Amino acid sequence: MIKKEDVKTIQKLAKTIENLKDVIADLKASKIKNSTNSSKPSSTNGYKRVIQNNRVKSGKLKGGQKGKDGTAGNHDVFDLQVD
Repeated sequence: MIKKEDVKTIQKLAKTIENLKDVIADLKASKIKNSTNSSKPSSTNGYKRVIQNNRVKSGKLKGGQKGKDGTAGNHDVFDLQVD
């Protein structure tokens, strides 16, 4: 025979289980959300995994072409004289 105390304990445990199921559902829903699909700030996104750069270096030197002095042309458009 089941005692009254056992029935109360079982009911309490059932309520606790339901509450925990709700908490788990809320946590799963919040885990899916980030700053791009909700109103959360980007600081709450957490850390992202760093993607490794798989590009192979070409061996070319950085910078512009050899023999060029770095000026791109006549930029004196704003030096107009108004009489």
